[in-house]
Amino acid sequence: MKERLHSLCEKFGKYFLKTAPLSIILLSFVCQYSIVTEVYVSEIFEIANGIETKQAYSNAELRFSVPSEAKCLEDKEYLISTLSDYFGEIKNAKCATSNLEGYFQGSVKIPIILAKGNQITPVEGLFNVTIAKGDLIRVGLFLNTELFDHLQETIQAKYFNTLKIEEFSLGISVINDTKNKINAEVLSVYIEQEPVPGIKKFEMAPRSKTNIVLSNVLRDSFYVNGASDFLYLESKQKVK
Repeated sequence: MKERLHSLCEKFGKYFLKTAPLSIILLSFVCQYSIVTEVYVSEIFEIANGIETKQAYSNAELRFSVPSEAKCLEDKEYLISTLSDYFGEIKNAKCATSNLEGYFQGSVKIPIILAKGNQITPVEGLFNVTIAKGDLIRVGLFLNTELFDHLQETIQAKYFNTLKIEEFSLGISVINDTKNKINAEVLSVYIEQEPVPGIKKFEMAPRSKTNIVLSNVLRDSFYVNGASDFLYLESKQKVK
């Protein structure tokens, strides 16, 4: 997962360079901040069906751009302390350089919450993974916009850096840890780097991983509305 996070911006950079010359101008802004989390199909169904009643969490990797690796090392304890206020405990924190830019990286846990229809009761933290059950099980993300704006002010005061939602890359790895094929749909995402501007139905093979990144449109909608669904699973499937 960490290796994929390191190459996320580079991979999408190569894709955009092939498809849109204007992206050459935009690439320096797209991946200043990355959050990549992972969820398991079995856990999605357990939470949706009320089998898992304890607070669940997904493992995630976050990466924050800083002026330089040297500055990151100097401010490492500050970054851990500050970002912990928004993401909880941060483990495996490190500073590094990619594409001549410094960044801070760490492992966090993102709460997974069960929504009641369209009613979301978030758990403390900047992001939540949301699950809602109907004819389809809907998987999405929730953003605490008040906390996001506060983090924006904190980062700007420290580094004179802007922190905008369009500078975030939001990704999720869906792991089918069952022995069955799982029917799914995605909306307005990149799936294995392939752009999906509308709805796409697909099948997740047993014991497989599907990598999803929110499109710019869905990510911006996520910020405006505070939540967005992007993955849909048939609720009456065998999951073992």
